[in-house]
Amino acid sequence: MIKKVLLLIFALLISCLYSFANVITTQNEFIKISVNEGPLELGRFSIDTTGGDPTREMSKNQQLIYGGALPWTSYTTINIDDVSYIFGGETKRRAGKDGKYGHYVSGPTLKEGVIVTAYNYNDIIIVQNLSITRGTSSRMMDTALISYDILNIGSTDHEVGLRITLDTKLGQNDGAPIRVESHSLTAPRKFESDNIPMSWQAFDNLANPIVISQGNLYGQGSDVTKPNHLIFADWGTMADHVWNLNINEKHGFWRVEDGEIDDESREIDTAAAIIWDQITIKANETKTYSTAYGIGYINISPGHLSLGITSPSDIKFMLERTEPISVTGYLVNTGNFTAENVILQLVLPKGLKVIGDTPTTISSFRIHENGEMQGFWRIIPTGEARGNMNIKLIATSDNIERNETNWTINVDVPDPSMVVSPPTNKDLPLKTNERETIIPISIILTPAFDFQSATFDLHYNPAVIHPLPITRGASMVDNGRLLPAWNAIIDRANGVIKITLDRGSDISTLTQAEAMLASINFYIVSAGESQLIITNASYTNSQGEKFDVPVKDGYISTTK
Repeated sequence: MIKKVLLLIFALLISCLYSFANVITTQNEFIKISVNEGPLELGRFSIDTTGGDPTREMSKNQQLIYGGALPWTSYTTINIDDVSYIFGGETKRRAGKDGKYGHYVSGPTLKEGVIVTAYNYNDIIIVQNLSITRGTSSRMMDTALISYDILNIGSTDHEVGLRITLDTKLGQNDGAPIRVESHSLTAPRKFESDNIPMSWQAFDNLANPIVISQGNLYGQGSDVTKPNHLIFADWGTMADHVWNLNINEKHGFWRVEDGEIDDESREIDTAAAIIWDQITIKANETKTYSTAYGIGYINISPGHLSLGITSPSDIKFMLERTEPISVTGYLVNTGNFTAENVILQLVLPKGLKVIGDTPTTISSFRIHENGEMQGFWRIIPTGEARGNMNIKLIATSDNIERNETNWTINVDVPDPSMVVSPPTNKDLPLKTNERETIIPISIILTPAFDFQSATFDLHYNPAVIHPLPITRGASMVDNGRLLPAWNAIIDRANGVIKITLDRGSDISTLTQAEAMLASINFYIVSAGESQLIITNASYTNSQGEKFDVPVKDGYISTTK
């Protein structure tokens, strides 16, 4: 009897703790981020649409991450020296219950649109920052940026890893298939290292989706950190195992408890784990990990062969450093009969190309009613064209009418500029190890198209810094040989360095992301400030055409 009374009192106490909890939010016309104010599960968050996708009325007020009135099912694990801690306040419920917990520092507090929460784990402080950012497909502020700063405030190194567990949900659908590149996942899957996708999506029905969600993991236009692992599994497995995950594809996305499908609930319940392996974080060092999740966009063309296409909407051409973007095409046979000899084709305009040996056309001998086909391509610009470019996705079949859809990508091909690198050096001491502090500076042409020769002047403050002898940049080296047509004149009284360089007509020109023109080491002579200003900057190509180029100056400040 006494035991039952004590259990009842304990349950009432827990209920009271939850009843006092509240949420703090940041939102706009597209999405809302809600953070649990605790004390139980403090810091846990959910994501919902507000106005949602402006083109889909049904996407308003839908869940993207499950949360209810008090978010608790999504959580973050910090693995410190092989000990797994859960970020935020303790829980009495299933998700993350078996982890250890840290000590409260501050938050959640809304600061200029960012909800900030901090916890301490001995020498490690973790700061969670949740904010709204721009979507890579829509260019609208419809995506949540989920970011963690890891600060080592101790005197020794620590091994630290991070796992973000997201309890994904699309409106009322807790088990929509996960779309990853050319895969439509209905069972657990793990992606690692080079197989990590740039992004992933989830939606229930291509012909008329209520809401589309998208996670961005890396790539152009996304301020995120590529993880080491991405795992999709049922939420029960994610909830019970706070760091290492053993997934069983046979279970599908049915919610699992104690290693077996939960027969009582018998629900499909998908979740995602985004994982960064342990790395050494040195004393007084900070590391930041970020991922993004929000509203996804697909340009859909209804029909008996329903088509959808999605991609980031912007890409920058940087020669050999150009990062590709992904294009995903979806096809669903929404007719009431089998489609024969179906072909799905990606058509690119001049200025864009598929990388690797992936064919632009995929085919299927037969697609039954409600059957699907999914195509995936990585594309890059060639530099031959810039501005808005339309890519097409075309579907044909022997017995169903042709259908097509399109997507517009803005290609940025930047004009060359001459820059000081690094651009800023602030508050440098007069001496380092009892000797004058040396400040290395490079002058770079970026990007370099058909580069042969250049000339420029660099102005500095001779009362603050003096140059040491100036050396050629890597652009004046060919097969290990220094190219002779190089001249640097230093006017120390007026603080001007005049440099001319020419690779020569018998040496091939350079076409690359960066061409280092000169390397200059300054030493500090007094406290103060010095602008590093480039003037008279131009370069010449192999045809003898001379181009004046814009510049990006530098700045140095020194202290006593």
